[in-house]
Amino acid sequence: MLSVMMIHQMASYLCICQFIQCLLIGKKKNKTVI
Repeated sequence: MLSVMMIHQMASYLCICQFIQCLLIGKKKNKTVI
C-alpha cells in the first residue's frame, strides 16, 4: 500500500515537472520567434 502511494506521488510529481518544462520551453520558443 505504501509503495503504491509513493509510486503515485512520484508519477504525479514527474507529470508536473514535465508540464512546467513544456511551459518554459514554449515561452523560450515564443521569445525566439518574436
